[in-house]
Amino acid sequence: MLRLMDVKRLAAPLVLACLLTGCGAASVTPAAEGPQAPASQQVVSPQPTLRTGPVGDNGADASCVEGYNANTIGNRAFAFDGTIITIGPGGTNKADKGTLDTAAVTFQVNEWFKGGKGTTVTVDFESSTNNAAGNDTPAYEHGTRLLVSGEPRWGGEPLTDAISWSCGFTRYYEPAVADEWRQATGA
Repeated sequence: MLRLMDVKRLAAPLVLACLLTGCGAASVTPAAEGPQAPASQQVVSPQPTLRTGPVGDNGADASCVEGYNANTIGNRAFAFDGTIITIGPGGTNKADKGTLDTAAVTFQVNEWFKGGKGTTVTVDFESSTNNAAGNDTPAYEHGTRLLVSGEPRWGGEPLTDAISWSCGFTRYYEPAVADEWRQATGA
């Protein structure tokens, strides 16, 4: 029978191993030699939930100037496929013009469809906690890959005070949708 002191002594290395390996976040491949554990006992890494469709509120609370479809994406000032690398305080608010609950989201650009060049870009987004699910799951986070489109918030060049459009115009990455955007923008 294990005593409390024995449990504590055994638990410390397990906790350290868990911290170093991500507590099951990595797959374990059985060794090529020797007997393999039954499939029911093998450790399998959890798969992230694949999110599809529009990011955020799905346009439910927004007043949309134009409805989203593959053809109207070409009407936006900029459009790209990018992966989030940093999130900070929003940068497009102006005290004399209005404020929104936004975050400045910086992307590693995988592909420009329209309106920009370069390998990174920062765009203001609706706060990441605003989501259609109505729970605490952030609508986006570091590492999220998105198809982003939008406008310059106060006019001017496409990426001056850039802000993403909701109403379906900013979406979780899907290869088929990226193909539609590519065709609609002539990229």
